[in-house]
Amino acid sequence: MNILRLLTSVKINKAQAFQSKGKINVRGIPLRVCIHCVCNAWKTNCEHILHLHQIDAFQSNAVRSASYVSVIDKVFRIIRATFLMVLMFHMFSLSALAQSASERTGAEAEIKPLEIGDTIPDELWQMSFPVVNDPNGKLAIKLEDYKDNKLIILDFWATWCGSCIANMPRTHKMESEIDGIKFIPITFEPKDKSAAFIKTNHITDSLNIYSIVEDKKLSKYFPHKYLPHYVWISTDGVIRAVTEGRQVTFENINRMLTSPNQTKLAKMEEMDKNRAFLLSDDVIDRGLEYYSIFLKGMRPEYTLKFFQRSKNGIINGRCHTNATLKSMYAMATYELLWQKGLIFNTDTDIIINVKEPEKLDFRLTGIDKHNPDRQSIKYKWEEDNVYSYDVILPLEKAPLLYEHVISLINDSTPYNATIEKRTIGDKEKFMLVIRDDQK
Repeated sequence: MNILRLLTSVKINKAQAFQSKGKINVRGIPLRVCIHCVCNAWKTNCEHILHLHQIDAFQSNAVRSASYVSVIDKVFRIIRATFLMVLMFHMFSLSALAQSASERTGAEAEIKPLEIGDTIPDELWQMSFPVVNDPNGKLAIKLEDYKDNKLIILDFWATWCGSCIANMPRTHKMESEIDGIKFIPITFEPKDKSAAFIKTNHITDSLNIYSIVEDKKLSKYFPHKYLPHYVWISTDGVIRAVTEGRQVTFENINRMLTSPNQTKLAKMEEMDKNRAFLLSDDVIDRGLEYYSIFLKGMRPEYTLKFFQRSKNGIINGRCHTNATLKSMYAMATYELLWQKGLIFNTDTDIIINVKEPEKLDFRLTGIDKHNPDRQSIKYKWEEDNVYSYDVILPLEKAPLLYEHVISLINDSTPYNATIEKRTIGDKEKFMLVIRDDQK
């Protein structure tokens, strides 16, 4: 028997091992018997190999043969003992890990997510968190270190989050110009990575900001799916708001400082695919067959979303929120051509032939990425140049979904988009062409 095959065929279910209270079985056979069989099989296999190679020596010298057998017995007694020791250590390690994981799970289970209106518990004020670039040279800070401020805003961010970084000059300016507020940046990323990024990024390098790093607890108290994520805590320790970046403004901060009980900021909500945009929860379930809505302006309670709706396995709806007209046209065109087996590049296969192209895409405004006021300018721009739509069609009209979306945008804006076959170089391609009445 191939000893390697035998060894690799012995698989122990860890869960069963812990539940068996020491009586571990492998495929119905007690583990102790399995170990004995493995070692004996290994011994027999080696004896057979030794016999084949040295049969003449065994025949000519019985004493020498006996000594070989004796050595083999000793070797395999050592192997068996070593194998048992390794297994015991392995099982002990698994038990310790299981216990440690259980303790961690129990500790984490005790953390109850906090919501607007809740008061920060004492244990959270007292928790110590690792920090980088602290102005006082601290290696760790506590929330209670800033408890004397009138308003604390927790700023959850990450090095890969462009909006997070773009917001930092704004929050830095607010903190320096408004008395009694404190922004506390928080990231789950490693200490070294975060510290290096803050020092070298072209936006953060001049701000001299600090940040809590390697966060594992605060994100459990304040769970979130999107970044940046801001938690507003008033001087009495009450959570007053949970927002995204555009609601962090001088006006809203001053309102919160003056009358926290009366200041209500829009809470970010997760778009529900089973709920039509701006309609009650049960309308779709009550037999909604057709729905079409197109809105201008930012909806701060929602993130940028783009998802399909389906009924009986057929895609018959599409929702797109807080998006530019260019991206709306592009995504609808992409889906439409994909249905026909054609490839559309949303970056390169668009021709914009309008008088003010910067209204279709903020990047066309030409504002420098290094401009510290860029994010504030972008938020202002979005108030007039982003849109949302939701379309639900009867199943029999589902194949016309994306034609309907493009027509809806055309009918609701000064623009007209068409899909045209153009010759680009020596190839023919389908291009999205956007025009307006003023060009």
